[in-house]
Amino acid sequence: MNSIILAILFLLSGFFMKYSDDLFDVNNDVVMASAVGVLCGLASAFAAIGDVGAAYIFIAIPIGNLIALKVDGVHH
Repeated sequence: MNSIILAILFLLSGFFMKYSDDLFDVNNDVVMASAVGVLCGLASAFAAIGDVGAAYIFIAIPIGNLIALKVDGVHH
């Protein structure tokens, strides 16, 4: 996969993840947080499909969040 596209997918994934968390924690908007969470998942999936290194990273992120007990809503 092209490095620029991969970088954009990483950027979008991180942005959507943080925005989803803020929508849930600050605005208490479960529906919008879940919709943005799906966008995060799609960006992560496309990156993981295109690059094996990205797949390792995107598998490690949820495992780390589960271990740290950071999963606090359905938007995750």
